[in-house]
Amino acid sequence: MYQVDSGLVDAYLSMKISNRLFRQFQSLPICSQMDVDDCMELFGCFDLIQVAAGATIYEAATTSDHTMRLILDGQARADAPQPGVTRLLVAGDVFGLFSFLDAQRAHSATLVAETRVTLLALNRHQFNLIAMEYPALGKQLMTFMFHLLSQTALRLESEYVASQTTISPHLQRPGDA
Repeated sequence: MYQVDSGLVDAYLSMKISNRLFRQFQSLPICSQMDVDDCMELFGCFDLIQVAAGATIYEAATTSDHTMRLILDGQARADAPQPGVTRLLVAGDVFGLFSFLDAQRAHSATLVAETRVTLLALNRHQFNLIAMEYPALGKQLMTFMFHLLSQTALRLESEYVASQTTISPHLQRPGDA
């Protein structure tokens, strides 16, 4: 029978926890409700990708590879096809979620690395395996994705209300003037 020295296991776990990239990952919102073991398990599910400054990650209107990406380090710029619609993405930001969830959806923006970027990537096939093998981890990922979508919906709602108020100030209620 094979027996593992618990001191070696502890040393391996300590080494993994002290890894700079894991510590960065553990500090992100995706791990806020996870214990260290679940966070390590999830970290191990992602592919680590390094992108050089100036490199295009993907182009708007191209077919999706059904992968969501999380910025671990660096900055990327998301340029929508409409002129002047740009957003800077930083550590902790996730992109590609809509095309990850919707198999028919193409990329809605062009993503370019502003600096050297370290990404963690998870494609839909990997997620499906996680959900089958580790249902609790799959549930945590789904909850995280739901929160991301909810935040996006709230931001869009706020932007819409602000644009309507700016365009049509007469929509204010009586007495708000």
